[in-house]
Amino acid sequence: MNQELNTTGPFIIISQNNNATVNLNGALDYDTQNSYRLNIAVRDAKVANSQVTRYLNVFVTPFYTRNPQFAFDSNNCTVKLNETFVVSNDSKNQVIYTFKAKPNHKDAAINYYLDSSDDKTNKVFQLNKTTGELIIIDNNIASITRKTYGFVVKAQYMNVVLQNGQQEFLCALNNSDQSKISVTFTLNSPPPVQFTSNTLPICIPTTAEKGSTIDNLRKYATDQNKKDDIMFKADDTNPAQNNRNLKIMENGDLVLSTNPANIIGFTQLNVKSYYKQNPESETLLTLMGYIVNQTTDLTLITLNKKIQEFETKNYKNVLISQLRNFTNNGYVCLASTDPHILLTGGFNDKWTDVYLYVIDAVSNRPVTPLELDKKFNTVDARKDANVIGITGANTRW
Repeated sequence: MNQELNTTGPFIIISQNNNATVNLNGALDYDTQNSYRLNIAVRDAKVANSQVTRYLNVFVTPFYTRNPQFAFDSNNCTVKLNETFVVSNDSKNQVIYTFKAKPNHKDAAINYYLDSSDDKTNKVFQLNKTTGELIIIDNNIASITRKTYGFVVKAQYMNVVLQNGQQEFLCALNNSDQSKISVTFTLNSPPPVQFTSNTLPICIPTTAEKGSTIDNLRKYATDQNKKDDIMFKADDTNPAQNNRNLKIMENGDLVLSTNPANIIGFTQLNVKSYYKQNPESETLLTLMGYIVNQTTDLTLITLNKKIQEFETKNYKNVLISQLRNFTNNGYVCLASTDPHILLTGGFNDKWTDVYLYVIDAVSNRPVTPLELDKKFNTVDARKDANVIGITGANTRW
C-alpha cells in the first residue's frame, strides 16, 4: 500500500490505491485569501504520456457566516413561517411554496431538506432538493381529514458542485452547519357549490318533447365565474325519491325523459353538485319540475305590476309576498322566498290564468285544489302545518 503525499500551499494531496484526497495542511486565513485554483495532474505510472490535468476551484468562507441564510431570516437561523392554502384534488404536483436561502458565495450551491419523522406529512409534501419548492404529492388532497402540518426545512451547502466541467469544493464547511426554518402549513378544501336556493323550481313546458333539455342548473349557482367548473350527478343515496321523468347530465343539463302529458302537476328529482376539482364536497339540490303553459304576450314587467296590485289589496301576507322570478326559454315560474310557500305558475296570454296546487308536507304530493277565486285573505296556507306550499296547475284565481 504505497502512499504519496504532495503539498501545495495550504493543501495536501494524498494518493493511495488509485484514490486521491485533497486535505487541508493547516488553517486557512480567509482575510488573506478566500479562493484557490488547484491544478491537479493524474497519470498512469506504467503508461507514457498518460497524464490528465483537472482544475479544482476551492472557496473559503468565514466560520461565523458560513451557514446559508433564508431570504426572510435576518438575525438568526431559526424562524417560524405560517401559511394557509386552499387546495383541491388538482393541487397534486402543485408548488405551494418556494424556500430560498442566500449563499455566502455566489457560486455555492444549496440543498434543501424536509425534516419530518411524521409519515402523514411525508405523504402529503415533497421538497425539491435543489430548488426549494414545496410540492403537494397527495392523490386525494381535498378529502384529507388532517389539515395542519408542522415540520422543519433545512438548508445547507453542497460539498461538491459541478461548474464548467470542473469540480468545486467548498472548504471549511460541515454538514451539521445548517439554517433551519420551522413551518406550519394549513390546507383548506374549497367551499362547496352555492346556489340561490337548495330547492329549485323548474318549468316543464307542455310543448316540450321527450329527450329535450328544459334547463341548465349552472345558471342558478351564485358564483357565475366558476360555473364551467360545476358538475352534477343524480343523488343515489335515496333512489326512492327520484323518478324517471327527469335526468340530470354532468354539465347541468336537465333532460326530460318522458312526455309532459305523463306528469301530473309536478315531478321531483334530487341531484348532487360539486366542483370538478373537489368532487368530495357535494351540495344536495331538490328539483321541483312543474308543468306550465307557454307564455305569449305576458312579460315580467306586466306580471310584477299585477303582483303589486294584489299587494295593495292586502293579499300580500298570504301568497304573493317575496316573490322572485325564474325564466326558462320563454316560460315563467314564480317562487316565494318564504320557506313555507312555493308558488309557481304557468301563464298564457292572460295574466289571470294562474293554476295552484297545495302540497302536503308529509307525502310531498298535491292534495285537493283549493278554490281561491280572489279571496286570498280567507286562506292562509301557513296556518296548516301539513301544507308547505302552493304550486302550479289546477285552480284558477
